[in-house]
Amino acid sequence: MATILIAEDDLQLNEGLAEILEMEGHAVVMVADGMSAWEMLARQHFDVLLTDYSMPEADGEMLIQQIEQTPALDHIHIIVISGYDIKPLEGRPRINLLLRKPFDVQQVIRAVNAIMG
Repeated sequence: MATILIAEDDLQLNEGLAEILEMEGHAVVMVADGMSAWEMLARQHFDVLLTDYSMPEADGEMLIQQIEQTPALDHIHIIVISGYDIKPLEGRPRINLLLRKPFDVQQVIRAVNAIMG
């Protein structure tokens, strides 16, 4: 079982992903922006961050940069979802999976299961 933080400003997508991941046995916390995600990462241990790339307050890029610069968060696996071009993120060592919206939720489930072994 993974502890997953979902940072997604689309409430319907956020809730849908959470429901499916919880059905798979994972613990899920949802936030709607990058700033709230950063605050949660400082307070609680998460195995996986599932983040939108474009969000209010602090976007996914800013959030990923903060994680990359924080050694205490080296354990976090990152999955990025976006409706925008995410090619600039390709090859970033901390990112486990890039998904373009719309995507197949089974890809997320497979990635989380692979990450958690």
